[in-house]
Amino acid sequence: MLGDASILICEDEPFIAMDLAMSVEEAGGRVLGPAASIREAMEILRFNKLTGAILDVNLADGVITPVVEQLLERSVPVVIQTGRPSFRALHPESGRLPVLQAGCARAADPRAGRSNGKG
Repeated sequence: MLGDASILICEDEPFIAMDLAMSVEEAGGRVLGPAASIREAMEILRFNKLTGAILDVNLADGVITPVVEQLLERSVPVVIQTGRPSFRALHPESGRLPVLQAGCARAADPRAGRSNGKG
């Protein structure tokens, strides 16, 4: 389904990160990360071309806003993966980003930037 798409995963909870990574790999994608911090994510962005991203809002070193800004500047599709509704304050464009509720990793198609409705 993902056809070797490069998907950045930003998640600081190890079990959630593993679940997301497995979902991307099972769909034929290539995982970049998982990045547990903004610093790690920015380093991945510096050296890789991305097809899509699945981002948790809060990482070990802060709110994901700088990563969202970089990805939106590059026109990379983004899925916000969170259990918190407060993410909408991240960035002016964040209201248009699709949201994947935490614990529903297998429902996302990060390349398309939207949920496929399967759980």
